[in-house]
Amino acid sequence: MNNAGVWAVLGVLGAACGGQPAVPEVAQAPEKFPAASAEHCGRSQAARAVSPLETEAGSTIALARHGKQLLAYVSDSDEQAVHVVDVDTGKKLSSTPLSGTPSQLMFMTDGRLIVGLRDRAKLVVLEPGDPRKPLARRCGVDTAAEPVGLAQTPGGDTVLVANAWSAELGAYASSDFALRFSVPLDRAPRSVLVADDGKSAFVSHASGGRVSRVALDSRKVVAIELSAQPSKEVETRIEESFSHFKRMPAQDDKVIAAQKQQLLRQFGIGTRRGNQGFALAKSSSLEGRVFSPNALVEPGDPKQRSAGYGTEHQQSVVANIAVIDVRASRAMKSSLVVPSPWALRSFKDEKTTPCLLPRAATVDAASDTLLVSCVGIDAVVAYDAASANPITSEKGRWRVPAGPTGIAMDAERGRAVVWSQFDRSVSVIKVGDHELTGLEDELRVREIALAPNPRRKLPVALALGRILFHATGDARIASDGRACASCHPDGLDDGLTWSTPNGPRRTKLLAGSIAGTAPYAWDGGGHDLEDHLTDTFRRLNGAGGLRSLELDSLVAYLQSLKPPARDERADTAAVARGRKLFHSEQTACATCHSGSRFTDNSKHDVKSKHESDRSADFDTPPLVSLAGKAPYFHDGRYESLEQLLVDSDGKMGKTKHLSPKQRGDLVAFLETL
Repeated sequence: MNNAGVWAVLGVLGAACGGQPAVPEVAQAPEKFPAASAEHCGRSQAARAVSPLETEAGSTIALARHGKQLLAYVSDSDEQAVHVVDVDTGKKLSSTPLSGTPSQLMFMTDGRLIVGLRDRAKLVVLEPGDPRKPLARRCGVDTAAEPVGLAQTPGGDTVLVANAWSAELGAYASSDFALRFSVPLDRAPRSVLVADDGKSAFVSHASGGRVSRVALDSRKVVAIELSAQPSKEVETRIEESFSHFKRMPAQDDKVIAAQKQQLLRQFGIGTRRGNQGFALAKSSSLEGRVFSPNALVEPGDPKQRSAGYGTEHQQSVVANIAVIDVRASRAMKSSLVVPSPWALRSFKDEKTTPCLLPRAATVDAASDTLLVSCVGIDAVVAYDAASANPITSEKGRWRVPAGPTGIAMDAERGRAVVWSQFDRSVSVIKVGDHELTGLEDELRVREIALAPNPRRKLPVALALGRILFHATGDARIASDGRACASCHPDGLDDGLTWSTPNGPRRTKLLAGSIAGTAPYAWDGGGHDLEDHLTDTFRRLNGAGGLRSLELDSLVAYLQSLKPPARDERADTAAVARGRKLFHSEQTACATCHSGSRFTDNSKHDVKSKHESDRSADFDTPPLVSLAGKAPYFHDGRYESLEQLLVDSDGKMGKTKHLSPKQRGDLVAFLETL
């Protein structure tokens, strides 16, 4: 985003698409949601008040018809409400306040509307009536931590819920919302959709480099890896580079293979994996294809220091759209090819700046067009859905208000309707092959701005800080187009260990982990947040030049981010035993991990120096939100807390001698922090 775009938001207040900034608390009557049951959750009206247009998967916007009216139902995480907007007249008809932060919403086939409350571990079932009046509250359904993704099976008998923090997929009967089963998933699940045959569900992940396929009958989970594939150009270059070795019989085959792998890595192949998997889409006209917009990331070789964060002389983060072959349960290799990754690209032209932060997607079946809403460039980009590599087949793009987090398709009239959370605005875009005229044709986008609730306005500093946090292509922050949110999706972390000037560094989780935890960075070099941010931009080869107001706003936004919701289903007895162990002299955990943030704000040598580290002293990390921070240590060497407790014994605390049951109790406590 250019400077003009940043300063334009000073008068616009909205909310973040992930880690939520604190907003003024507003006293309101507590919601009275009956417990889930067929009587309480079912429809109360004899006839449907609205006819949903899309019912297969959730988003932050859903469309329905009420007579001749096209209505947009919007999940507003800033106001903690669902708004109803008449798309054709541009008028907001009603608002329904909620007692939590809504994530996705979705119409069920019978016209009921379900909404996930991310911070309350709850679904609420609502029923539309007169669109000028608030929605009727039917029931509340307890879920695992952070329900963020919604979908339903063909016919609508089962509702699927992807839970971000607890990392699981729950399946509920649509009649009474009884839990049928739950399946553990890899970290950071986000969107979910169901294959046309209803036999399997696909789940995207904000980090981890994969899409999960869940068989709904056997409940087996298959990880579909998203890793970059070499293009023909890269393969040719590598073969040419190593052709002379083939004529040297003394050259060891293993040495050649290792050198070839190293060269591949220099081109960003082999270790470049998908991140930013917030969205999924499929098309009825392109049967057997699921689209996963993402960003392919190369964090660099942890055994080698770099001048910044990641591999030098190439884009560390490149835009991508993986095409999943539903029948084969794999990603098509042609869709994961990185074109010329060694060529640094310019981010000066808004018409070509890549979509590095995709947040929602849908398909216009009439024109085989994949539409992706992109935070950071604040645009909707159209790709050829029939292409073997859609990211290289862009058909057009439209500028929309800041923070487009949801998109839905009005197929009958060839329109896409977009919800931009940051600017709190609904956009209507006319699509179709003959309509894809691109960014310059502003008349193709009609905007419906929603007036903010004066009682829940987001402070100006947080609004500006949020925009800067998600701004891709801002050369002041990073030369390769990265935004803060590229490594910290939702204000959390990408799960990666990056090559840096000081050695390997595991990305830290930010939300809820800033206040009271200085100094910052693994080596404790950032004594205040402003200096730490400035140093980070320097390592990203950013040009600098953030104004003092902008830097202050970014700091304010980071400090305001709420921590992830805890999973409240822990064994309380085990947690109590683990708490006692943690604070005992037997383990000495609390010697360094003390206080409300579980850190002594000091550096220590705990014998964890990596071969490429410059120093052996590391800052004591706060243990808040520990359950979602795997892998652990500054270089990500431990995949689990159990492994950490055994292998780090004597270097920091004394835990190896504990029995398996005691270690289980200690882990149970740590996961509640």
